[in-house]
Amino acid sequence: MSKGSERLAAHHVALGRLLKELKTALSNDDVAVSYAKVDLFWAKLAVHIRAEHLHLFPDVLKGVTRADDDKVFVVAMLPETQSAIEQLRSDHDFFMKQLAEAVDVARSLVNVSEEAVIGKGLNAIKEIVFQIEQRLDDHNNVEEGHIYRLAGIVLSRTEQVELAQRITGELEKRPPRFAANVW
Repeated sequence: MSKGSERLAAHHVALGRLLKELKTALSNDDVAVSYAKVDLFWAKLAVHIRAEHLHLFPDVLKGVTRADDDKVFVVAMLPETQSAIEQLRSDHDFFMKQLAEAVDVARSLVNVSEEAVIGKGLNAIKEIVFQIEQRLDDHNNVEEGHIYRLAGIVLSRTEQVELAQRITGELEKRPPRFAANVW
């Protein structure tokens, strides 16, 4: 696996830990912490997705389409790779839309004191998180088992280094609302 792919896989692990923290806050009915965690998860997933959309996916597709005769098996994977990336992009859209909704619900609960309203809102967020979690495991397996691995096969060493630098740059783009120690 290339360094850029390793960085993204490590980011999957960090996102998984953050998702567990979010679920704990939700199970504790902690509105403030739930809001902070869902907002942070949304932002971190957004930069992760941006790194994949802007850098990883285009580079892998370019590498697969230009593979030479020594990599005939890679060229044969082009339709499968294109299809996988289309599905991954669809998943990304789903995750971002669902998380935007969860953030909106959490934000609306911050200044609410009525327990019934809070309970209904937190349950809505729990359902969204459950739906995301159901799709996320398969999604990450496709990324790590297919697309991330291809980057190390179809890209030259120089291209891999450049890709890793661009991915790192995207992952470090912290939205201003988050302090550096939180990010």
